[in-house]
Amino acid sequence: MSLPCFEGVKWLFFDIGDTVRDERPSYYYRAGETVKKIRANHPESDITVEKFWEHMMRGLQHSSFYYEEILAEENAPDGWVDYDETYRRREQLFPGAKETLEALSKRYKLGIIADQPKECPMYLEEMGVYKYFSAAVISDRVGLWKPDPAMFRLALEIVSTEGVKPEECVMIGDRIDRDTLPAKSVGMKSIRVMQGFCTKQVPHGPEDTPDAVVDGIADLLKIL
Repeated sequence: MSLPCFEGVKWLFFDIGDTVRDERPSYYYRAGETVKKIRANHPESDITVEKFWEHMMRGLQHSSFYYEEILAEENAPDGWVDYDETYRRREQLFPGAKETLEALSKRYKLGIIADQPKECPMYLEEMGVYKYFSAAVISDRVGLWKPDPAMFRLALEIVSTEGVKPEECVMIGDRIDRDTLPAKSVGMKSIRVMQGFCTKQVPHGPEDTPDAVVDGIADLLKIL
C-alpha cells in the first residue's frame, strides 16, 4: 500500500548511479588507477589511494567536480582516468533492484533521469532491467546534466503527452542536490534512497527535503 503522499502517482523516474546500480567498486578501482597515473607522471607526489578516496567522499557530498580539486592540489590536472569498460564491468545492480523494478513496472510507468553515458540503456539491458523502463532522459544524449531543471522538464514533456501532471511523477535518487532539489523545483515528488556515496547529504529546507526516505531500492515496495 502506497503512502498517502504518493496516491495518484503514475510515473516513477529513477536515477541510475548509486540508486539502481552500485558504482562504488568501479570508483574505488578508478581512484587506484588515477593515483598510479599521478605518481607515474609526477614522482614527487605523495598521493595515496586512501587520501584520494577520502577527498572524493568529501567532495561528492557537495560537488560533481570533486576530482578536479585534488588533481589541482597535486598539480596533476591530467591525472583523472577516463571511465571505460574496465570500470563499468565492476558495477552491479543493488540487491533487490531487478525484482523491485519488475514489481513497480506492473503498477506504474518507469523512466530514467540520469547523468550517464549514451550507452547507459545498453548497459542496463545487459543487466536485464532496461525492459522495465518506458522513457529515458540520459545526459550524454540530451546535452544536459543534473541539477539543471531543464533535464527534468524534458521528462515531464514526455509524460505530458499522456496528460500526466508533474505532481503525478516521482523522482527516485540518492542525492539531494541532483535529484530531490531539481525534481521538486519542477513540481515532482521525490524519494531519496540512502545508499551509495552521498548518504551524508542533508536537506536545507522544504525545497530539497524528499517526500520519503528509504534505506535501499528494495524498500520502495514498502511505500509505493
